[in-house]
Amino acid sequence: MVLPRTPRGRAALSVRPGLIIKGVLLGQIPLATGEFATEASISDLSAAYKEAVKNENALRPKSKQLRGMTAFSFKTLFKFAQLLGLVELVREEPMLYPPPGGHLYSVRKHDGVHAVVSTRRVFRLTDTGKEDELCWSNLSKAWREGAKPPLKAEVPAVPIKPRRKPRIKPVKAVPAPPPVPTFEPFILGPSPTEVKLKGLLAHLENLETIGIEAEGVVSEISRISGDMDKWIVEADDMYEDLRVVGRIKAAEEWKKARDVIRFAAEALDARNISGAVALLKELV
Repeated sequence: MVLPRTPRGRAALSVRPGLIIKGVLLGQIPLATGEFATEASISDLSAAYKEAVKNENALRPKSKQLRGMTAFSFKTLFKFAQLLGLVELVREEPMLYPPPGGHLYSVRKHDGVHAVVSTRRVFRLTDTGKEDELCWSNLSKAWREGAKPPLKAEVPAVPIKPRRKPRIKPVKAVPAPPPVPTFEPFILGPSPTEVKLKGLLAHLENLETIGIEAEGVVSEISRISGDMDKWIVEADDMYEDLRVVGRIKAAEEWKKARDVIRFAAEALDARNISGAVALLKELV
């Protein structure tokens, strides 16, 4: 686990979505309605987060406004709080504002496509979620790196020895490196289909050939690693849906896919393209 023990940069902002989720469910931050609660649905928490961003931006100049997460991104992030055991489902209940004269329906993808009546899923903090301080600052990174909450954020400061002033050596002129092949960004899409997995493999193998030091390669694999979060969530949703209907073998295949994608994303975070390629080959 390589999360910094004291959150820095964006992770230290009070409007980080993970910190808002925890604050609301602790009853310390109000919902968008102004009420305080210790149980809430994902939509309630998302609205509270948007309200916090709005309030923060009211105090900032236009050049330094925060860009809040979309509802889809917030839902994806909340999934990692569930996987880390920081929150738990309390109950499912009818929606507060269904369409007049009917219901709102959701689509499920096991045994064909089915429409089911939508409900509100209400969550609360677990004891682990209450105690943890570190994972909430970066939920997706914490889960992908196998964090074991609860983790504390503060540790004793380590004294830093003063460094000697380095000697400046003359730099020899070196010939310009030969041009390297270029590449186009790879768009993952919402689901880890076989076509997308094969496309990603080919793209990563090309990046490995180009070399990690080539311009744009590090930023490309970092972007891909972040985008793989939605694949992890999609695979976990499929695992849960299939497990509920008793299709255990198919569910286990999706569970394996979820874990392989998770480890591949972690390998890319560590700039280990060959490791990510080896892992993803297990799925195609």
